[in-house]
Amino acid sequence: VILDLLQYSGVQVRRALSSELPLLDILNITAFPSIYLLHPSGTHAHLHSEKRLRFFFSSLLRTLPGVQRRSSFEVAQMGALKDKQNSEPWRDFDRSKVYTADLESALHYLLRVELAAHSTLEGEELKVFKDFVTLVAKLYPGGGSVVKLMETLSDWLLSLPLQQIPYQAVLDLVDNKMKISGVFLGAELRWVGCQGSRPGLRGYPCSLWTLFHVLTVQHDATPTVLDNTGLEGKAAPVLQVMRHYIRTFFGCKECGQHFEQAAAASMDEVKSPEEEVLWLWNQHNRVNARLAGNLIRTVERGWGQGKLKELRRWITAPAVQQVKQMI
Repeated sequence: VILDLLQYSGVQVRRALSSELPLLDILNITAFPSIYLLHPSGTHAHLHSEKRLRFFFSSLLRTLPGVQRRSSFEVAQMGALKDKQNSEPWRDFDRSKVYTADLESALHYLLRVELAAHSTLEGEELKVFKDFVTLVAKLYPGGGSVVKLMETLSDWLLSLPLQQIPYQAVLDLVDNKMKISGVFLGAELRWVGCQGSRPGLRGYPCSLWTLFHVLTVQHDATPTVLDNTGLEGKAAPVLQVMRHYIRTFFGCKECGQHFEQAAAASMDEVKSPEEEVLWLWNQHNRVNARLAGNLIRTVERGWGQGKLKELRRWITAPAVQQVKQMI
């Protein structure tokens, strides 16, 4: 029953044994197995089931008010977060560098977790995914097995005459079920520059920002690499693909709405690869400033105004050269 209800939000199922006498006395439990509903307020009640069997217990719990099935994205995300909580301890890192582990973890999460919320890809979704894969295949730094995977995936997507493809077919290629030599993407989350101080912080959102920062800088360094891809005609192809990806696939809808508002307000003003770098860096600073607002208000009482100005300047100052040095 516990496993059955893992796919549902609004209820948590816990097991109590007949040997736990104090609990049995409090709830006045006399029959086994039984279901007792405990409310956050501390009240409790016995739930009557037609038969004391797993199917009937699970069905009864699923019909409770406020209980609803989680999306496949939420289920996969829970598993990924659990893996992260059980991962290695804190790693020291250099904030002036970008780490391959973060970029590969971003792609792993994106392709194997976030995309899994879509059982099929068709229409606009399929076009957005094709553009994203093409972009990464052309601009991902360093070459190697990840680039070969993205190139293979891009060639496969572009060769298909279908208007709809199942996600499972994408996953099979990402997992290299075809045993193509040199194609590989690690199947674990290993944050370095994007590790959080506790589970649930930074991680994938940080790595997605980092991935697109890298792609904007790579486009600035090699502006003709997107020729003949269908993306070369756009004024800011990396930003446009990022905008469409976040709008279509990114799991945090509220974050996506904020990014869409920023894009609608000023993205059309970007006319060159260098301006792409600056625009994304500036927007990331704005997000950090908004998220850091609570921190600033908290330290305000104990810090002098000079130090506060320095903190705000550090959070919001755009610097394209700093981004290029980081990459």
